[in-house]
Amino acid sequence: MLSFFLMIYFGKETFHVQEREQVKAVQEDPLHIVLIPEEMNNPYWRMIERGAKKVASEHNVYLEYEGPKQADNDEQLRILDKMIDAEVDGILVQGVEDERFVQLVTLAREKGIPVVTLDGDVPMSSRNAYVGMDNYRAGYVAGKSLIYETTGEQFVGIIAGRLDSVHQRERIRGFKEAIKQEKRIQLLTIKESSLTTIGAAQATYQLFKQYPEVTAIFGASILDGDGILQGMEQMNRSKRKATIITIDTLSQAKAYLKEGYVDASIIQYPEQMGEKGMTLMLGFLEGQYADALQHTPIELITKEEVRIEEQQGKGEQP
Repeated sequence: MLSFFLMIYFGKETFHVQEREQVKAVQEDPLHIVLIPEEMNNPYWRMIERGAKKVASEHNVYLEYEGPKQADNDEQLRILDKMIDAEVDGILVQGVEDERFVQLVTLAREKGIPVVTLDGDVPMSSRNAYVGMDNYRAGYVAGKSLIYETTGEQFVGIIAGRLDSVHQRERIRGFKEAIKQEKRIQLLTIKESSLTTIGAAQATYQLFKQYPEVTAIFGASILDGDGILQGMEQMNRSKRKATIITIDTLSQAKAYLKEGYVDASIIQYPEQMGEKGMTLMLGFLEGQYADALQHTPIELITKEEVRIEEQQGKGEQP
């Protein structure tokens, strides 16, 4: 009889210990959040990933990074669909201006999965929030900068990453709005770079072949600046014979501006975007509220500002 009761007692204790261990394992199981970039190995998106990973590591969050090998809206939507089906805890994704994207975001929200768009927004979707530049305003500031940096008649070409990308179209729209009343400035054409430096170089080469009268270029995506300069070298044109306005990261922009190759740059902060997106996501998962629009700073710097900064750093008078 004693043996029987001891067996029952220790059996119950073993069951309770196992039950407590299972509960503990569930409690310690990290959140699974996915970041779906526009293009897997794009340096810009890797910087966003780095910022998101920084916050994820501080909160015991598993961050998965999966996207198209090459920019492809259909593939991006397929991966988004797959992650919703897998019932991940949260999704960070570049907005895709497509009815299917709107439907998938609605499905995610119905399943209790928060969605934060990064870099490009789709306001008509039910995403929880957008984190990134006001892309229209960035293009507008670039256009106004071109007006300020030039005199006389100007013939402009735009090099853009992808014309089917919502953030690129918004930047172009802003740029056009800024220069439309300036009769001395004429927009000749828009060419795609396919989000690569080589693509931007080829687009620039073709731009000057087709329009040798070009006097100014606006690079609307982050890899376009380097490609524009390479394309101009291929044409045996001095890098200083065209006014160049770019969108870039701070370190790369300052290098170009210091050498005088670029006249002005709109600065992006991709790591900050990743950090802020992940922080918002964790807040949404805890039931917190945040404004739907979370714009990162738009900063314009010019080669003249960099020149003055360099002189002051050396103790010289500008």
